[in-house]
Amino acid sequence: MLREINFVDEEGKEVVEEKVHESIQVLIPDNENLINDMKIEILKREKYSNLQTTFANDSLFARAEDTEGSLFAISVDGSNNSAQGFELVTTEFLKEKSSLLVIHVFSTEMDHSYNYQNKKDTVLYNYAARLIPYKAKSSFIVENRESKIHALEQVNSIVSNKGANFLVLGYRGIKGPKGCNRELSKGISYALGNAVSPVIIVKEPTNRKKTQTGGFRWCFIMDKQYSNCVRAFQAFSELVDSEKDFVFGYSLLPSYINFDLNKREFENEINYRGIKNYEYLMEEYTKDPGKMALEKVNHNNEGFDFVCIYNNPKRHKDNPFTNENVDIIKICVSNICFVNSMR
Repeated sequence: MLREINFVDEEGKEVVEEKVHESIQVLIPDNENLINDMKIEILKREKYSNLQTTFANDSLFARAEDTEGSLFAISVDGSNNSAQGFELVTTEFLKEKSSLLVIHVFSTEMDHSYNYQNKKDTVLYNYAARLIPYKAKSSFIVENRESKIHALEQVNSIVSNKGANFLVLGYRGIKGPKGCNRELSKGISYALGNAVSPVIIVKEPTNRKKTQTGGFRWCFIMDKQYSNCVRAFQAFSELVDSEKDFVFGYSLLPSYINFDLNKREFENEINYRGIKNYEYLMEEYTKDPGKMALEKVNHNNEGFDFVCIYNNPKRHKDNPFTNENVDIIKICVSNICFVNSMR
């Protein structure tokens, strides 16, 4: 449940409006035989303050030894898309010291109109069952959706307060009749402008066993803002299997850049992670860099499983759809990973 509190000073003037989320944590049963009789037991309530959007801090981009126990927050509903995100994390990214935070935001007002798959109780029971093998390292939080805001705003608040290292979202594509490609869904649009942690957008079922080489192919797109792009590279290179995966660094630089700092930083990170299979390519952009990146990714003969980008939401605050990353997310055939600017 979300409620708003207005604070006033001694003169009666409003100082700040605070949004507070009251969350419940679901008790995960010990085995599947208990699922049908499971009651949603409240373990604890927490109030999450969200005074303003604060982007990820440096701790999210710490080196491997600091992030060995990464917390993966997965936003779920009844769709196959969110289930694919859950499967990706649990089969490919979850390490011994990692943990899971599954979040479901439901609507009491709308629940009656949903089909069985998307009803609150169905989602809760399904994910309680899925979490049984990971009970020791997972938690399951549910919230009732506040009608005035998007559900992902509540998810983002939980992610921020829990200090999650990654937010995983299923991708339903784009809104509009029959998948009109003119606009992103509201949830993805909100994440692109506000997500406080590195985001993984899962578009399709993905695992290493189904690839020809037994490893993922990663493409890290870099531009002249090398320091920010390196943050994105460092955030997601933690997920790369140094033995099996292939990493492609694609740098787009304007003609006036005389020294390729991206290559130096790329190779430093590659060496630090011990990644064996990689390639780096720098090209001078002669047209829109977003379109060049899309052409490189979508027309690559072998394709990529993940495309990683840096995003600066403030640069496109007045008109977010001038952001070249919108087209990359919409049209790119790969899963998308992005990090929002911290400033």
